Amino acid sequence: MSGGFFAARVRPFIRQLRMSFNRMRYRAFSVDSTSYLAAGSDISRDLQMGPYGYIGPRARICGSVEMGKYVMIGPDVAIVGKEHNYDRIGVPVIFSGRPPSERTLIGNDVWIATRATILAGVTIGEGAIVAAGALVVNDVRPYEIVGGVPAKVIGCRFSNEEGTRHSELLRGPARLGKFASRIV
Repeated sequence: MSGGFFAARVRPFIRQLRMSFNRMRYRAFSVDSTSYLAAGSDISRDLQMGPYGYIGPRARICGSVEMGKYVMIGPDVAIVGKEHNYDRIGVPVIFSGRPPSERTLIGNDVWIATRATILAGVTIGEGAIVAAGALVVNDVRPYEIVGGVPAKVIGCRFSNEEGTRHSELLRGPARLGKFASRIV
């Protein structure tokens, strides 16, 4: 078997099998068949994810999360709820219950780097980048680059004109590109 045949036929087939298996394992039936969910993660069954996305190993994704197309979630990323009531007098926090999950929205072409934490209810705009280790407690506007604890704007991915052109391309149908990593 030639290397070209393996790269063109076998590797994509193996990747597709892994993606299908992981979607079934996580019962993530609202995740597009072209998106990859790495093993070892804790992913809510109600995750909605568009085409050509990636969730890295050991990610923790709480309920009520919706992701667009081309979203990259790095290893050890946590999208977590504001999960405990703590203001009930006479009731320890462990017994106080949890509020309903807030909807978390992540736009198209977003990159959330390793070990970032996103609190539930946040909206991360199209094309934004969240730096490694960041703690996102507020909304992130399109094409902003945020980092730190708590996350603050540290840059912008594109100028306004470039962002507008990029957004126009993202509005079109999803299409396969060339993956930069060596995911099989």
